[in-house]
Amino acid sequence: MQVKTFDDYKDALHAAIQREKDAHLFYETMADKVHLADQKALLKRLAIEEKGHEKLLADFAANVENPPQGSFTPPDYSFDTLAEKDLSAEDIFKMAIQLEEE
Repeated sequence: MQVKTFDDYKDALHAAIQREKDAHLFYETMADKVHLADQKALLKRLAIEEKGHEKLLADFAANVENPPQGSFTPPDYSFDTLAEKDLSAEDIFKMAIQLEEE
């Protein structure tokens, strides 16, 4: 995957907000795929956390007075195709940990 570098903070914030939306959808989708209640609850909780991140970024974007300078390169991962894969619960949690660490 080609990673885009952003020179404008507004574009970078827009991309970050979209990534949080994608993460939220990923965790919601994965929660529907697992069968154990504790796994489902954890994935739902992660989805809620991502929704909170989205709101924080949107609020920040709406109130920037001194925009940051310089370029921004986001992490090299995407949630786009992950939700379509047939992942085991173990794989889902390994991937979630890896994605959250980046």
